[in-house]
Amino acid sequence: MIGHEVGHVLAHHANERVSTQAATQTGLSVLQSAAGLQGAGGEQVMGLLGAGRSTA
Repeated sequence: MIGHEVGHVLAHHANERVSTQAATQTGLSVLQSAAGLQGAGGEQVMGLLGAGRSTA
């Protein structure tokens, strides 16, 4: 029973992490577009900020 509950806790934290990452990526995309940082130069700037795309 405890293992079952631990599974719920771990799943909930994973969902929170994904939601936070999605919201962060959306916000950064909006900023990137608003600042005119499209293309390779924009991806380079976002990468330097640690907000580049992940290819994992």
